[in-house]
Amino acid sequence: MIFGLTGKNGSGKSVVAEYFQDKGYEFYSLSDMIREEIRSKGLEVTRENLIATGRRLREEGGPSALADRVRQKFQENHNYIIDSIRNPAEVKSLQQAPEFKLIYVDADQKVRFERVVSRKREGDPLDFDKFVELENKELQSDNPAAQQLNQTIALADVTVHNNGTIEELIEQLDHILKT
Repeated sequence: MIFGLTGKNGSGKSVVAEYFQDKGYEFYSLSDMIREEIRSKGLEVTRENLIATGRRLREEGGPSALADRVRQKFQENHNYIIDSIRNPAEVKSLQQAPEFKLIYVDADQKVRFERVVSRKREGDPLDFDKFVELENKELQSDNPAAQQLNQTIALADVTVHNNGTIEELIEQLDHILKT
């Protein structure tokens, strides 16, 4: 089985990915590939650089370039969890693999901002207005190489709501694995 994760910044995708890793799923993150590219160019890993570099990689290799790279690593009879899917072409690429399901991890904006501030991840905005500004850049674009989170979310097979406790989130994830 292959599960993909999409959702807005701070929604809890990493927690969901850890859950699947604990269940034996191999982990890949499309954002990690972008971070590697940024570091290889000697740049600072910021949210702005993640967005711009991801766009550039999609312009150079096509809108599904990041997912195509990951899909080449798949082996038969392995379970995978793929994080940071932010473009509908990436979903379409991963849907070519058997048994792929996209999970949308959702949480309220204020909850997500609080999580972003508390996790202290490299490049995350610490100002709410900047957080909202960057989020809006990720949601919608006419550029096929850009992040198109709204269109990607629309392709989700299932939604998990993550405004509550980790136990409530895990209960939802257990249900997904059983179905």
